[in-house]
Amino acid sequence: MSAYKKTIVIFNPWDRLIGPNRYLAEIFALLPEIAKQTVIITDELRDSLSEYEEMGCRVEVWPETKLLNTEFSLANILRLLWWHAKNVIGVARRLKRLRPALIISNTENIWIGGLAARLLWVPHVQIFHALSFHERFKQKKLLKRIYILWLQLLATQFVAVSNEVKRLLCAGGVKHEKITVVRNAISKRYCGLANKFTLKEILGDLSAKRPLILSAGRISAMKGQDLLIEALVCIREYFPSVVCVFVGRKNEGAGKDIIGEFATSLTQKVQRAGLQGHVYFAGEIENVQEFMHEADIYVQPSRTESFCRVVAEALLCEVPVVGFNVGGLAEATGGHATLVEPLNVSALAKAIVMTLNDRQTSVEMTRRGKRYVEDQLNPWSIAKQFSSVIEKNKSGSCTER
Repeated sequence: MSAYKKTIVIFNPWDRLIGPNRYLAEIFALLPEIAKQTVIITDELRDSLSEYEEMGCRVEVWPETKLLNTEFSLANILRLLWWHAKNVIGVARRLKRLRPALIISNTENIWIGGLAARLLWVPHVQIFHALSFHERFKQKKLLKRIYILWLQLLATQFVAVSNEVKRLLCAGGVKHEKITVVRNAISKRYCGLANKFTLKEILGDLSAKRPLILSAGRISAMKGQDLLIEALVCIREYFPSVVCVFVGRKNEGAGKDIIGEFATSLTQKVQRAGLQGHVYFAGEIENVQEFMHEADIYVQPSRTESFCRVVAEALLCEVPVVGFNVGGLAEATGGHATLVEPLNVSALAKAIVMTLNDRQTSVEMTRRGKRYVEDQLNPWSIAKQFSSVIEKNKSGSCTER
């Protein structure tokens, strides 16, 4: 590969606090030399851009690189074909100006980077953060294989953020050797720091309401806040003053109308269950780790998760974790969390009550979990793995023109 072709181009259509962006930012913070060679491209002005500029990256805004709506319908397929036919040549020309040695798409829901990379004969790495493709095509196995085959044609290498994501990609027909697992880097730099704000400042005085359950994630059906609200009805029988704080934004992404309806349904569910004063929605918070020490327990009631960095952050802050045994949660916690049968609300409530009552066992489990996170999800180790992916693919398995 020519000496002057050192630029790494990354399509990163995420705001600063969204999981896929935290994944990338935590890694690049430890790779300053690579950051100086990197151009971060987003689809609109986002609050993540200043962070990358501080790392030494160049940043550019290209509206053509927005996230896809991958709904399976004839109208949407035609819309996607039209969008890419209209924009791929222009994106390829702009990429050629940057002389990239490697193109990375920091999501499975962008195709234009891979299409342009193929036109330019430049290696392309696609990062899979979510299991949404699996859920979407669960009952359509042939369509799932066709979809994954299409993505394989556009990528030199896949990066999966967990072994569970890799397993599902392999089940969809991807060759084992085409996938590298690079998990989330979990930093403890915020643990134990003084809070910029306390929950009291955001929600009022909750000191008389204990235990405090914390749960984080955008307000959506996938994150399962409705299931935890159902479990609270049972939990309140054992802990009459229990309070649950949900941290996360509403109305995000292409399905924001649906997410907005879900958020409204949560408020109605709280009212019907008589849980007013027991459930609070704190909105999006800068850094959940800063509030972990105020929680007695962290609960992740998700219906599906590819990894879920926040459960690892909870263990790092020595807060016990309970959740459903879905996706990559077991991998994120290393077996040091209480994970129950998926969607079993009764089992979830029972596990939360047992964890709160048996403090000695939960403390011992959490300490083991902290050691696991420090050892297996160490940021320096993860950054080294990601750097290896970059160097391996920069050397190029694609032939230059």
